[in-house]
Amino acid sequence: VVTLPDGANVRVRPTRTSDAPLLQGLFFRLRPRDVLTRFFRRLSSLTLEHAEHLSSVGYDEEMAFVAVVGSQEAERAVGTASYFVDQETGLADVAYMVDPEWQGRGLGTALHERTVDYARRHGVRGFTADVLVGNEAMMSIFRRSPGSLEVVEEGDRYEVVLLLAD
Repeated sequence: VVTLPDGANVRVRPTRTSDAPLLQGLFFRLRPRDVLTRFFRRLSSLTLEHAEHLSSVGYDEEMAFVAVVGSQEAERAVGTASYFVDQETGLADVAYMVDPEWQGRGLGTALHERTVDYARRHGVRGFTADVLVGNEAMMSIFRRSPGSLEVVEEGDRYEVVLLLAD
């Protein structure tokens, strides 16, 4: 359980394949801009197959966490974090989704911290990410991360490389 700065509690746990419907529910609560910042294209739905892909991970070269609220029998996903490791570089491409009702409350930071901790313990050297220009919430999370940050603006997006501190 993670307590956010506003006192709200969320459970952050590894995803499992059966979480696909939870991820679909989260997707359908996202605003169009949130979908664009996560998937870099306008999507009207998240197919079950795509949701299963996002929630089925091997825990070594790929990892995903889901932040949930509610009882275990009636969980609701309010955020996710996932990464996929490039074996050649040891860097992982990372992405986040946060329910609009939970944005600005510290959930993205909490997910990022949990993801960094797990990645570091599993030999990941750092993260890469594409972040749309204007997504200052995500850039702020990267800027506050321990480690070495490199940001290059490429058109409508930033290419981010965060090397994790030891």
